[in-house]
Amino acid sequence: MTRALLLALLLLSLSVPAHATVEWTIEPAYLVPEWPTRASVALAFDFSRGKYESEESSDTLSLQPAVRVESDNFAVRAALPFYRLEGPIEAGSAAPTETEWGVGDLTLDFTYTLYPIVRGGPFLDFMTRIKVPTAEDLFGTGDTDVTLQLSAYQMLGFDVAALGDFGIRMRSGGLYRDTLQAAFILGSQKPGSVGIWLAYDWRESPLPSLRSDEHELTPFISIPFGEKLRVEPYGVIGLSEGSPDWGLGGSISWRF
Repeated sequence: MTRALLLALLLLSLSVPAHATVEWTIEPAYLVPEWPTRASVALAFDFSRGKYESEESSDTLSLQPAVRVESDNFAVRAALPFYRLEGPIEAGSAAPTETEWGVGDLTLDFTYTLYPIVRGGPFLDFMTRIKVPTAEDLFGTGDTDVTLQLSAYQMLGFDVAALGDFGIRMRSGGLYRDTLQAAFILGSQKPGSVGIWLAYDWRESPLPSLRSDEHELTPFISIPFGEKLRVEPYGVIGLSEGSPDWGLGGSISWRF
């Protein structure tokens, strides 16, 4: 049971769901840079609980600081998560639990934003994400992964926007297969005001023999405090056995 538990919890750290980076995701739909270079820092918190096709529930807690630098149409983002994983070490509702702490893999995002060619057209993001194997034993695969992702942002009128992501994650290790992932986000927000959003997130399982695909709904709120500070609380509703049953979290970001 211990090995199955550890693999199940490990898989939680293999994907970066849409709600984990929403502090950056909605930004291009509203803001064309007014100066050539700017920087932001963020801290994201995430807690989730789920059975992941087993009999007992396991908990995952993560803290993820991130730094982002933008210059014209280009942006670079670096994030390093810290994890706390807890779950039963053997079968049975009264089984003792095991807790592990550790550092996850460093992720580096390189994004090029194509602003609308015509008025009212979509924003497009072309992103390459590199996962650098910095994690301690349990919290990573020890291999470098590369994700290629295309994101589109479209204003629909009446301050309503739709955002869509589609990507492929290519893993260099032999145990985990390459996977597809997609997300769709719909919401409303005026510049400088509180926004209400709903995200649907789908990710293929890298180990289908142990865990099914992930399907999640994530309602979240974007709350700006002036031009520099933003807070975004969210909740997670799992829609498949491969997803957590529920989760909650949030992020706080500061723009220099």
